[in-house]
Amino acid sequence: MTTTSVQWKIFFDSMNSKKMNLLDLGLFMFNALLNVFLAGLNLTEGKSPYNWLLGSIWMVGAFLFFLRLFYNQASLRFCKTLPCTKKLYTKYIWICFEVVNFLAVIEWIIMWIVLGTKGEDVTLFGIMFLFLCVIHLIMSVGMPFTAIILAQENKINTYNGFQKMGTTVKLLFFLFLMLGGFSGIYWISKVLIINISETVLDAGITGGWLLYVCICVLIMSCSLNKLMFNKLYEKYR
Repeated sequence: MTTTSVQWKIFFDSMNSKKMNLLDLGLFMFNALLNVFLAGLNLTEGKSPYNWLLGSIWMVGAFLFFLRLFYNQASLRFCKTLPCTKKLYTKYIWICFEVVNFLAVIEWIIMWIVLGTKGEDVTLFGIMFLFLCVIHLIMSVGMPFTAIILAQENKINTYNGFQKMGTTVKLLFFLFLMLGGFSGIYWISKVLIINISETVLDAGITGGWLLYVCICVLIMSCSLNKLMFNKLYEKYR
């Protein structure tokens, strides 16, 4: 084996329960996208899009499994400094994170276009897209902090599902904070949906200011996420 192959083997062998975490990441993300899809359908029928709140919760779980691949006590620290993996932690891990984070945003845009061309009522899709971008920002800024907690976990496997009580409590506290934030955003969105007229929403979308705000939020989200993962590398290399 070449030196590079050996380095990658060491890195992958030190990753935290690859199969279990990747499977859970996929399952949680599937449920998140399913709930976003259902939220869009409810919105076209004049119903409450409460499903996107559930989708946001599923996404938090998906990102926890994503970060568990790279951050835990069993991960060998020197693996992060190997020539073959250093770029992953310094340049690409935030891109991988944002690729997953953008799935719900892309799904919403596709639904917006497809349902609009079919003649469905997509008037409220614009304001909900703004809130979806805000959720994207919260994920990008909030989830990297969980890496600090996950770095205290032992290696997870089928026979060892229990972690330190302190680590579990910290994760649960963080999840309750995220849930509270999502719930607040959801109720704000309901108030706006009820009180903002269709004329104002149409003016915002056709005038471009609403989309401009969304783009600015997404750019800020990606920039902060990149900065935070670089800080994490400096802390845990």
